[in-house]
Amino acid sequence: MDQGVIAWLKNRVLAARSREAALRLLEGDDNPYDISPAEALERICDAWEEMPPKDIKKYWGHAGLYVDRSEIVDLLNPRLSKRT
Repeated sequence: MDQGVIAWLKNRVLAARSREAALRLLEGDDNPYDISPAEALERICDAWEEMPPKDIKKYWGHAGLYVDRSEIVDLLNPRLSKRT
């Protein structure tokens, strides 16, 4: 995974963790950061769903993990390319 994606997800997950821990602390929880593995996965999934598609395309394009299909067509059919 690209560093930009990891940083974005980490920022969202840690912000959610801090908000939730503050609420648990106010409720008198002795260990507000204690969560189950299922809750941790849910936080990651929630953060992933919040990520705008344009950011995924930008980060993965930078890392070479995203390929624009129109560019592949241009390479395979240079005569049909609008760039020539």
